[in-house]
Amino acid sequence: MALRPCTECKREISTEARVCPNCGKKNPTARPNTAAIGCLGVLGFLFLIGICSKDQRSGGSSPTAADMDVSSAPVHTESPKEEALRQVEILKWSWSKGGFDNIMMATFRVRNGYSRPVKDLEFTCVHSAPSGTVIDRNVRTVYQVIGAGKTRRFTEINMGFINTQASSSSCTITDLVVE
Repeated sequence: MALRPCTECKREISTEARVCPNCGKKNPTARPNTAAIGCLGVLGFLFLIGICSKDQRSGGSSPTAADMDVSSAPVHTESPKEEALRQVEILKWSWSKGGFDNIMMATFRVRNGYSRPVKDLEFTCVHSAPSGTVIDRNVRTVYQVIGAGKTRRFTEINMGFINTQASSSSCTITDLVVE
């Protein structure tokens, strides 16, 4: 058992102590691993040398388009479903409670701004209490078709059980099928 100063309060304590009895510091005699710090320094130095030598080989100028392989650059293209989800929107909606204030009944007016018909729209409604806290959510799929560029009204859709304390809701279209 050796004695070393605590890294916090500098009092001599046992190297086997897990907590300093004077100040309560955990691992009070632990010292930084100088070998690891030295290794990181060497790696950093080699990295800088590599960057400098690359600049000297290329003449220190910025790479040109010919130097870069643009064919491997990732290009994200939207799937038809993603594009349709962006272009199909709820224009107007309303809701009420039915069935002893336990069931959400919703009416949606939806416009399909996509170039192809869509069907099987999934509506997700998130409900909040008067305090603003989200307390419930309902998801329902309506198995109907909306033609390209058309508007359609879905009336009195039974969205399922709803928390009796729900006082406000927001609804979005979260899924659909492109025909």
